[in-house]
Amino acid sequence: MFTLGSHSPKSLRTEVLSGLTVALALVPEAVAFAFVAGVEPLVGLYAAFMVGLLAAIFGGRPGMISGATGAMAVVVGVIVSALVFAWEHAKHIRVEKYDREGSRVYELHGPLFFGSVQNFLDLFHPENDPDDVVIEFQHSRVADHSAIEAIDTLAERYIKAGKTLHLRHLSPECRKLLKKAGDLVEVNVMEDPHYHIATDEMA
Repeated sequence: MFTLGSHSPKSLRTEVLSGLTVALALVPEAVAFAFVAGVEPLVGLYAAFMVGLLAAIFGGRPGMISGATGAMAVVVGVIVSALVFAWEHAKHIRVEKYDREGSRVYELHGPLFFGSVQNFLDLFHPENDPDDVVIEFQHSRVADHSAIEAIDTLAERYIKAGKTLHLRHLSPECRKLLKKAGDLVEVNVMEDPHYHIATDEMA
């Protein structure tokens, strides 16, 4: 673990000097990364200190990057940021529910994607709805294949419950990708949106 005894006084002095230089440069970088991540600067300092300490204790390797600006820190930061983004936007999906001309209308608001599909499905209870149900996607956007599968799943639930389901204001790509719910989409050429969906099935 520790290789301190194998170093000569000359190399030890050089390594201490280089360590101090890195430490002084690391402080503003760790604080800057903390601001970018939206956390307190102290969190960035603690994170930089702990990673560097662990690398020093267990022994590093030539070319190893263990600071706050290391390659692994960048990769982990991107992954964590993506997960936080998905988690936060998953909470934004909601419906406004009202009855109109004998039909139950659900106006969907917020993006429908892999992070929000479960919340989307939890918003609907076919057994408690009347025989005719309309889902409006005018204020929403279907983003990926997980969203398409969620719409198909929901349509299947309404069909099994013996209810008539209408899907409005979906893009042409959505209609092509929907397998079970494709025939339930009502086309409005003037009002239907046009956007692409993140899926390889349209390639």
